[in-house]
Amino acid sequence: MRVGDVFIEGIGIYLPEKKNAATAVDEGVYSAEDFAANEIDEVPIAGDMAPVDMAVHAVRHAFDRSGADPADVSFVLYATGFHQGPNGWSPASYIQRNTIGGSAPAVELRGHCTGLFSAMQLAVGQLRAAPENASVLVVGSDNFSGPLVDRWSHLNGMVLGDAAVAVLLSKRPGFARLRSVGVQAVPQLEELHRSGVPIWPPTDLSAQTMDLRARSVHFVEHSPLAKELKDLLVNGQQELNDRTVADAGLGSMSEISWIGHINASRAVVAERLLPLFGFTEERSTYRLGRDLGHVGTGDQVICLDRLIEQQLIKPGETYLMAGVGPGLQFGTAVLEYLAAPPWSA
Repeated sequence: MRVGDVFIEGIGIYLPEKKNAATAVDEGVYSAEDFAANEIDEVPIAGDMAPVDMAVHAVRHAFDRSGADPADVSFVLYATGFHQGPNGWSPASYIQRNTIGGSAPAVELRGHCTGLFSAMQLAVGQLRAAPENASVLVVGSDNFSGPLVDRWSHLNGMVLGDAAVAVLLSKRPGFARLRSVGVQAVPQLEELHRSGVPIWPPTDLSAQTMDLRARSVHFVEHSPLAKELKDLLVNGQQELNDRTVADAGLGSMSEISWIGHINASRAVVAERLLPLFGFTEERSTYRLGRDLGHVGTGDQVICLDRLIEQQLIKPGETYLMAGVGPGLQFGTAVLEYLAAPPWSA
């Protein structure tokens, strides 16, 4: 989607206390082999703190930094990937009630690791139909501390961390311009994230654990699409890359200054992620995410925040956010960094 007329007015972050990965090895919950291979130093762990309460902190952080008026928010989109609380309850409304209030609609978007991209795409459409002073609040948060997931071994080359992010999108000029955003589905690979497990009853009723590593192995061993897996992944990502770059008004991926990707091991980043975009590690956020792990919806936003605070990104440079998640779906967005926000000084 070509954008250009939507800006980022503020971002907020909440990170709980971090746990040293070496300590997890000593405790026997993280294998020494994975620890050595992943090169992930530590991850934030929220414990008993609900993801919506982390999200509340992130939203307040965004408004404290930006000075924006909560009354201007015309829509709240809450991107999630894991269980949020009681069945039949609206986590998005909880966040709204405890932060901005008002009467704007608040909706949960269970988009997993590309949920934030889908939310941003929906936000653009909402803003184009809204008054000039309107803004849209996009929030993402997950806590993987429950018994249904093993954060240390659920997928090769990845460890799960807990975090919340908030992004305030507006028609008003902000510190960054959203130049394009897109999501592309490869539904042929839907089975990749459920292979070998029943669809019914739902996980939160049957206490099935989430072991994406085992599901991926089962898919490769049993699905007739396994031979096409690599081609479907590469072609799907490349199609979205080409469209996102063109929508951003750029001639090629080489004009992108930085790439923010899923936080994973050096091997996964170097061998599977960066080659899809033609980037080197020096132009990626790999080093900025080694103390985070994959936090579901928020990896790319937290790393943008760090690029800004460490003054690594300069006005006029571009930042490509890239993610992949169940569905199977790819998400990308191109931001143009306009000026250092006041809170970064």
